Amino acid sequence: MTAVDGEQVTLTVDRWFRGGDAATVELHAPAGMQALIGGIDFVEGGQYLVSATEGNVNYCGYTDASTPELRAAFERAFGG
Repeated sequence: MTAVDGEQVTLTVDRWFRGGDAATVELHAPAGMQALIGGIDFVEGGQYLVSATEGNVNYCGYTDASTPELRAAFERAFGG
């Protein structure tokens, strides 16, 4: 995670599973989703696996802090 500015997050990309090749992306992460559907709070310096559509972060289990388990799920879902 590079920066958090309100509902805008800027990410440095280590790896794309699908859909892009940019080294940095800016995404919209709507406020309040953490409490509503169990979304995550982005924190500068954190490492995340992120799913997004049209520049908006997908919550509901598709985006979370990077863990070996979630990385394995992304590998299965999106290919290695």
